[in-house]
Amino acid sequence: MIEIKDLCLTLGENQVLKNIDLKVEKGSVYGFLGSNGAGKSTLMRCICGVYKPTSGSVMIDGEEVYDNADAKAKVFFVNDETVQYTSFTLKQLKDYYKSYYIDFSEETFERLLARVQLPLDKKLSSFSKGMKRQAIVIIALACKTKYLILDEAFDGLDPAMRMAVKNMITDEICDRVQPSSYHRTI
Repeated sequence: MIEIKDLCLTLGENQVLKNIDLKVEKGSVYGFLGSNGAGKSTLMRCICGVYKPTSGSVMIDGEEVYDNADAKAKVFFVNDETVQYTSFTLKQLKDYYKSYYIDFSEETFERLLARVQLPLDKKLSSFSKGMKRQAIVIIALACKTKYLILDEAFDGLDPAMRMAVKNMITDEICDRVQPSSYHRTI
């Protein structure tokens, strides 16, 4: 479970998050709604251990997440930016994440890649925004982490590909909690 207690975060002179309390139980799916600048992405970064809270706590399965490799290994964060991946080919990106996530599934990676047919040997800098987003979601799902945090996961996707990516995510979630023969398509 993810548990946030009295979380406050100040960046520079700005208090970005103030007194956040949240408990995400096993099997839950949450969405954060709010205007630009409300702190949604910042909260996600705190949950993933990118930012150290000014006060309060962020716990994953009872462990503080900040500066804790074991807790961070349970989470994959799909950032709203993809620029950090542009120097990689998709194969290099897969190998990079496979070295960090011990439950990385080649089978899942290959199966999802076949659904969208992205090239393995081209740098992500040559991909469209939507193709980059598809690549990162495939990597995220193949890492098989307990928690998946998606920030603007569908940004840059056309309506058909948005539905395909939503189906990939939904199918993977259903496969993890239901018998392998069960698939739900939205």
